[in-house]
This record gives sequence, structure tokens and C-alpha cells, in this order.
Amino acid sequence: MKKLFSDILTVCLLILAGVLASGCAGGEAVRVEPVTKAWTSPAKTPPDQAEEARAEDSEPAPAPSPTVEVPVLAIPAPEQAVKGECREGSDCGVVSEPDGEPEETCDFIGVYHEVEKGETLWRIAKTYGVELETLQWVNDVEDVTDLRVGRVLFIPGVREVLVVPPPLPGELAPLPEERIYVEWPLKARLTSKFGMRGSRMHEGIDLAAPTGTPVRAAAPGKVVYCGSGMRGYGKVVVLKHEREFSTVYAHNSALNVKRGDMVEKGQIIARVGSTGRSTGPHLHFEVRRRGVAEDPLTHLPPL
Repeated sequence: MKKLFSDILTVCLLILAGVLASGCAGGEAVRVEPVTKAWTSPAKTPPDQAEEARAEDSEPAPAPSPTVEVPVLAIPAPEQAVKGECREGSDCGVVSEPDGEPEETCDFIGVYHEVEKGETLWRIAKTYGVELETLQWVNDVEDVTDLRVGRVLFIPGVREVLVVPPPLPGELAPLPEERIYVEWPLKARLTSKFGMRGSRMHEGIDLAAPTGTPVRAAAPGKVVYCGSGMRGYGKVVVLKHEREFSTVYAHNSALNVKRGDMVEKGQIIARVGSTGRSTGPHLHFEVRRRGVAEDPLTHLPPL
């Protein structure tokens, strides 16, 4: 009983002390209510779902897919047509296939010769024992009579630079007029003749024919050039004949011979195409003597 009375007295004293303290502070008493947090047990997961969850947590994350860069192909713009009148199946107009590096034109060995004053392509060829036509076409010499001093020529198949002797008396005199009797390399429609075409010389004739038509040797001879090194001619074959004549077969789609081959008249040496500077499938045919172009119609039989 005494204990109960003592506890009640203690509580009353504590309440009285709290009231006095709040009154001395001169403000309102703030009532702080205790915050109670209800605790609930976690929901039970079925055993089979728990196993699946653990399996998913243990699997590594898939690697990201690699980024694939797709290259953008740069398509070159087509070359513009040459000014002047052009017929389909002739060697003026757009370039249907760009000229590339020479194909089977020369050996990988060779020397470089710098042209000196008074030297001619014919004399340089004789000195090195190389066909004039080979030097002309390997080095892209359009005019053999106008060889600039200081020009550097590649001489295929030789191992040392030689001194070119001066021309012999009468060596530079014009050659007498002669004919070489050649056959038509193919039977086709003549679309362009030899002669001036605007401000540019057309040094052969053009024969329009379907792509793949066989091109035949106009006369027996030796293949002295076979490739695509001369600008505008595309894939070309050059044959060397007797008395320093040669014949040229240009714009082919395929070549059936290689340099050094001996061919007979009428033998298939190439196939008609439209490579180089060309407006359509045709054969560009030339007759040359010492590298200088002559009118093929003066050497061919009548159509």
C-alpha cells in the first residue's frame, strides 16, 4: 500500500514539474507522440518460384550486340563526253571503263632512259633491241615524231642504261610509200573513218559490232603489246608485221593473246568490247608504220 502511494506521488510530482517548466519558458508545450512501426513478416515464396529467382540472379547479363559499321561506297561520277560529233559505236564520248595499269605489257625488270637531244623513239628502240611499238604503248607516246627532250621512258626487259648513238645519214628521211595487204579484222558496219575529227586526229577506223564478237589478226605477226596502258584505247592488242608495219586493235572486252605470241592471219586475238573512250561496243583498228598512223582503208581490200 505504501509502495502504491509512493508511486502515485512520484507521478504527480513529475507532472507538476513539467507544467512549471513549460510556464517558465513562456511558450506552448509541444506534444510529441511516439511513432510506432508495425512489423510484418515477409510473405513466403513457393519453393519452385524461389529456385527460378535464384537461377535468374545467377545468370550473367547478356553481352551487348557488337556495332557493325557498313562502309559507304563512293561511286565516281561518269566522265564527261568529249566535245564534237559522236556516233554510237565509235571511240569518242564517255569513258565506259577507265584505263588501268598495263596488263602483260612488259617484264617487271627494266631501266629508265632519259631522252637526249637528237634521239628518236625508233633509234632508242634499236639501241635497246626493243620493238618501237612496245616502247610507244608502254610509255603512252601518242606521237612518235614529237619526243620531248628530258622525257623519261621505261625500257622493259633490259638491265642497264645504254648510250644512244646519233642517227645515221638518211635515217630520218621519210619512208617511201608502201602498202601492207591486210584483211578486215571483222565484218561489221564502218562508223568512223580515218582523219580529223574536230580539232583531234582520229588515227584509225571504227567498226561497230556486238560485244564478244571475235577480232581476228589482219595479217601474220608478233604480239608486241597487250594491255590497257594507252589512254582512251581501253584493252588493246598491237601486232608487228613486216617492213615495220603494225596493226592496232582497241576497245576490246577480252584479250586472247599475250606479248611475244606469234599469230597467223585470221587468228582470233581479242573480243569486241567498249573499254576506254567509247560510246558503244566496237573495234578501233589502226595501221601504223614506225609508229605513225596511216589510213587503214588504203591497205584494206574494198568492203
